[in-house]
Amino acid sequence: MAQSTPSHRRTGLVRILNDRGMTEADLARITGIAQSRINRIKNGRVCPRVATALHIAAVLGCTVEDCFADAWMSPRGKEASRAA
Repeated sequence: MAQSTPSHRRTGLVRILNDRGMTEADLARITGIAQSRINRIKNGRVCPRVATALHIAAVLGCTVEDCFADAWMSPRGKEASRAA
């Protein structure tokens, strides 16, 4: 089950969807994930399951980190991710 986050932090998914000219509805239709769920993930209200995150990233042609690191990694984790 997805975890709730204490604060609503927008994810990189917002930027990626905008860059690709896609809407939540487009992503929902392509992935088979409910649009309401896409919205909660996109706006950082829930943390997606690993399989869901991998599926979304694959459909968008990017990494999980690109989609979700902004919302779910601590600043320290982001630094380590960039160094890798």
